[in-house]
Amino acid sequence: MSETSKLWTLDQLLRQRAIDEDQTPLIAFPRTRQGYTDYEPVTGATLNHFVDGTAKCLIEKGFQPVLSPRLPPSAVKELLAKIQNGRRALLYTPAHTSFKLDALSDLELFPLVQRDEYDNSRHSETPEFLLEGVDYEKEHSRRCLILHSSGSTGLPKPIDYNHQKLLAAGVYAQDATAFISMPFSHALGMMSYMQAIHKRGTIYAMSGYVPQTHDTVTAAVKAANPEIMWTVPYILKLLAEKPDGIDAIKNCRFVSSGGSKLPDELGDMLTEAGVHIGMQFGSYVQPLEVTQFRYGLAHKSSRTETGLILSSAYRDREDKAWNYLRPPAHVVPYIMFKPVDHDKYECVVLDGHKGKTMSNSDDPPNSWRTSDLFVPHPSLPNAWKFVGRLDDRITLINGEKVLPLSIEARIKQSPLVREAVVFGIGREVPGLLLFRELGTSHLDDKEFLNQVWPTIEYANSHSESFSQINREMVTILPMDVECPLTDKNSIKRGLIYEQFADLIDSIYAAAESSNKVQSLQLTILELENWILEHVRARGYEIEDVTTDFFTAVFDCGNTQRLARRLHAIRTGDNCEDEKDMAIHTMKLFIEKYGTFAEYKRNVNRTLPTSLNGDHVVILTGVTGFLGAHILAALVASSSVSKVYAFMRPNSEAKQTPLVRLERSLQAKGFSISLNKVIPLYADITEENFGLKTAEMYKTMKLLVTHVIHCAWAVNFAIQLTAFEPQLLGTAQATPGTATIASAMLPSFDSCSSMGYSQSKLVGEHIVESATKNGANATVLRIGQIIPGRRRGSKLWNPSEATPLMIRSASKDSTGALPILDTGRDTCDWIEADTLADTILQLAGIDHEVDSTELVYNLVNPRVFSWKDDLLPSLHRAGLKFDTIPWQEWLDRLEASKEDANTNPSRKLLGFWRKQTHRDGALIFDTAPAEAASPALRESLRVVDDNFVGQIIETWKKHETAAKAH
Repeated sequence: MSETSKLWTLDQLLRQRAIDEDQTPLIAFPRTRQGYTDYEPVTGATLNHFVDGTAKCLIEKGFQPVLSPRLPPSAVKELLAKIQNGRRALLYTPAHTSFKLDALSDLELFPLVQRDEYDNSRHSETPEFLLEGVDYEKEHSRRCLILHSSGSTGLPKPIDYNHQKLLAAGVYAQDATAFISMPFSHALGMMSYMQAIHKRGTIYAMSGYVPQTHDTVTAAVKAANPEIMWTVPYILKLLAEKPDGIDAIKNCRFVSSGGSKLPDELGDMLTEAGVHIGMQFGSYVQPLEVTQFRYGLAHKSSRTETGLILSSAYRDREDKAWNYLRPPAHVVPYIMFKPVDHDKYECVVLDGHKGKTMSNSDDPPNSWRTSDLFVPHPSLPNAWKFVGRLDDRITLINGEKVLPLSIEARIKQSPLVREAVVFGIGREVPGLLLFRELGTSHLDDKEFLNQVWPTIEYANSHSESFSQINREMVTILPMDVECPLTDKNSIKRGLIYEQFADLIDSIYAAAESSNKVQSLQLTILELENWILEHVRARGYEIEDVTTDFFTAVFDCGNTQRLARRLHAIRTGDNCEDEKDMAIHTMKLFIEKYGTFAEYKRNVNRTLPTSLNGDHVVILTGVTGFLGAHILAALVASSSVSKVYAFMRPNSEAKQTPLVRLERSLQAKGFSISLNKVIPLYADITEENFGLKTAEMYKTMKLLVTHVIHCAWAVNFAIQLTAFEPQLLGTAQATPGTATIASAMLPSFDSCSSMGYSQSKLVGEHIVESATKNGANATVLRIGQIIPGRRRGSKLWNPSEATPLMIRSASKDSTGALPILDTGRDTCDWIEADTLADTILQLAGIDHEVDSTELVYNLVNPRVFSWKDDLLPSLHRAGLKFDTIPWQEWLDRLEASKEDANTNPSRKLLGFWRKQTHRDGALIFDTAPAEAASPALRESLRVVDDNFVGQIIETWKKHETAAKAH
């Protein structure tokens, strides 16, 4: 039986340490207020003597339970003495001046007991203080200590500890000398002291009175010569300023940083220099009992089963991924990572985890939603990097979410910056408050910003476009202005926003005012050059004024087009005829990509024996809605032996292709075997599809029987030129394969004015040109796709145009739905699973097809009326809305609130206003497709009350989950 199992209370542990034969010092504090290397070792016997003396002094003075964590050595004894007295000790941080301690107003306060009082020979002359008649079994579970959270996201929250938790912290304490710079108000700091007392391993404490500089911290660490270091990012930043600071911690088994996010650049630099950074997750802000590992390399299996959730401390030293945390094996069944947005996931602690003391969610049941956000490692399995908290996110007015921690951490790398705080909740763009470091008063604000700006640009280069800080949105505060911080040196974000609210308002007011000043009036040529110069200055490679912006920077065409439009807005002139320009561009693209050498089809080609009679398919767009359904159909097909699943490399390419595909399918409600699927990052606009080896491309060229090209940017706002990569991909994928493109129209004049539609028309002509030169290619005209009944989630993408129109029925939007004109009332929506089956049949994969059709129209032959069928069905599904004319609905939408979070439908107001009136419905001939595809021929009518109800219910669940985030 372990020693801890025999002990019921912390007092018993202290008394045991007093009689131990081994009197290794437990704690070491600097002797004087001015000292930071003159450590005074405190053994178990000495500590117990101090505690006993303090307990007696407190009784003499009249005990009170309030204790400040700005503790000199005497306070440790006072804390332990209060617990010994059987009282609860409250560790309160005096830095919390943002609210009044009304609850403590009735308490009688006493000064801390001084050393000459508790370290007094008279206490040795009297028996040790001992409470009589204690039921130690009951005392074991009795609350004895109350910590509080830092208050970085609001008011501090009380965190209870009983004797059982404090003693459990020491069960697997480290066999090592430690150095700590954390205060007692930090749970890890408190637990580290408890572990040192339990394990008889000396812990050296950083002085709380001496200013923290590189020299003082380095000297303190060197004097302690620790094997383990518990600290915060600010201390590591100070140590890293000079080589001797790094050398002081190189030989540590590990160095753990907590309290706030350690900047990647700083952690990487220290790791490359030989420092073993070990991070851990399991904060006491959550209802988790926090403990540490027994970190000796020989003790990897000796792990606690209480509070720790993730750690990187016990990885091999050769593993440099210090900032990717991994769960211990016994924790894996009790945590999950729930997708939040993009590639970010929230850590959720599940029911059954031994350290979870309470729950805050029933999704999953009895779980604890931590609000902590992580991203997965691109290749290491189950390794996660902390990127911020849900309550740290700054949601802009357009709904984009800025994660400020990484931006602030990078900017704070400047030696001129003490603190950096990003703001912008509910605004159009984010802004930045800079708190000057000491010794920068000789720089005026302009020169200060000039020197810091390269650091801000560096932070911008690692941020999404909507998160980037513009120069005019940066404000420098005077050097004597304090930034509200927690005891862990993390910023109190809510308090800062409140304290500097007027300043933040004035920053936006000034920016808005300056935007109204018309001080720069240029000709079209001058404006072209001005745009080009400023875009290049931001690091974007723009060859000339004709280069398309979408691929390189923006969604707004090229420099010439943007300059003409801006000039016309200012002068009131008319732009060139947009339609003529579009037709001219379409013809240029067809000429550029529609020229093919004659392709001789090898009708006698024999596949390898193992694949004879089987199909090998390349599928692009596999992470899209339709692509996922096609992949599921291919996997289910017995005639398909292999699928190469192509995905575009992007910011998510840090994940392995398999992980990215699995998560994409999971998010869409698919649970399918991927045994015959080979996920690859590929770019069909590149030579050899951008694959890593030419050999792989050659293998595909030999084996592949079909290419289903389903990757096309769906964006109704961008111009035709932005779709050039899709057109190039279509041209490169076409010869000898089946290609899924779009509609075929006899005349350019018949095409829509949208770049999206124009690009599809160009793609169709490219395919047509390829077939004239012998290629086996087909174009499919696909209409509105909705979720399938048989496969995948019932979630119809709520950001698409039709769902946004239906969602405008919400009371937060128009509370109404429009009556469409007769030309748009007929709906031919097709279910995604039916469509996927149809595509495989028309490609000859799941069905023999004898057809030379170039174009098939894939819409549902069973049409329905928006007004007479869908709107009543929506009513029956539980939606409450008015039915009003089109123009009245547009007016209501314009008058509705502009909040993109609660009223996303308003984002498409401009798009819907541009829709022209149409009297006659467009009827697509589906007879050839129905003749060739049983799936299309047997497709069901969409307006079924049960099916519509399922879609509406899925939207509601999705919106509820989104609001919870």
